[in-house]
Amino acid sequence: MRLPVVDPRDLFAVVPRALALLDEVGALIARIEVTRQEAAALIGRIELTREGAADVVARAQGMVDEAEPKVRAMATVAPDVHDLLGLVTDLVETLAKIPGLGGMKG
Repeated sequence: MRLPVVDPRDLFAVVPRALALLDEVGALIARIEVTRQEAAALIGRIELTREGAADVVARAQGMVDEAEPKVRAMATVAPDVHDLLGLVTDLVETLAKIPGLGGMKG
């Protein structure tokens, strides 16, 4: 099978279209570069946000670790506080029965 013979003048007719396509490709590459730069900036902001969130989580974990013993201590003290409140209520009611102290309310 023989390949067709191409007249060089036919190739010259393609040059303007090829140059136009190269210009279009250049414009497309420029737009892609702008998009790439915007994406890089967005990724940088996302990374900063992620790092900030990681710091907040770490600080929160530290606060929880610090508060946990206090909460446990409060849980053991709560029944005593409840009993003390009951005693104070009884005392106020008893004092209210004493003449001259009857105006006390519980």
